[in-house]
Amino acid sequence: MASAAGGTTTSMPNGLRELFEQFENQLAQGFERFVAGEGFSELLVGMTENTVAIWKMNADSWDLVWRALRLPARPDIDRLARQLARTEDKLEFLLQAVERLQDTEVTP
Repeated sequence: MASAAGGTTTSMPNGLRELFEQFENQLAQGFERFVAGEGFSELLVGMTENTVAIWKMNADSWDLVWRALRLPARPDIDRLARQLARTEDKLEFLLQAVERLQDTEVTP
């Protein structure tokens, strides 16, 4: 028998081919029963739970790494931005009060 590449291949004996076909049919039936049953859905649920748990552990570990390095994270930067905005508002209020005082001192 010639193959597509131009070389020759040997054919499988009929008994071996039938054995492979029986094995394939039994394997396919076994997988169909497995997928149709509750075991498969339970397996998917368990895998999903494990994936989410690993994802959360990964996120938590990176959070610990950032804390150990003492680098600011997003909440730290947000908190500092709010404090800076409050300080700027207070300085603006103080500047307006100083300008009002200067205006009252200039005009007797």
